[in-house]
Amino acid sequence: MSLVHIVTIPGIGSKKKGYSENFQEDILKFSKRTALDGNIKIHEALPFNVTDIDERQGLLFDRLNKENKLGGMLSMREFVLEAFGDGVTFERGANKENSPYRKIHRYLKTFFESIHEEMDSNSKLVIVAGSLGAHIVSTYI
Repeated sequence: MSLVHIVTIPGIGSKKKGYSENFQEDILKFSKRTALDGNIKIHEALPFNVTDIDERQGLLFDRLNKENKLGGMLSMREFVLEAFGDGVTFERGANKENSPYRKIHRYLKTFFESIHEEMDSNSKLVIVAGSLGAHIVSTYI
């Protein structure tokens, strides 16, 4: 059996390498003693890392929190900035060449091209995307 390539694309919020570890463990565990055992390769996509979105959101939160001291461990303001800010920032200026939208699409093009090079004619591609990740990949496709 050829490989099944599973691409994970995160949803809202800041993501770092390793975000899909629990998912990977579960997939590999449940594929044991099946036709998929040993025939799965998981690829983590980090599309927002090619933008400065997280850095800008962090700086904005720091400025707001410095003035109002509304932060803290369970800050709703930080959640809203990181979560909803990603979607707004992704779409803003989508037609501009150096926008986050275009940068992310160029990243995905290169990312999927490198996976395609690993695939043979019997390989399968599965995309598992969370919330905003599904939106991002759908705009790319």
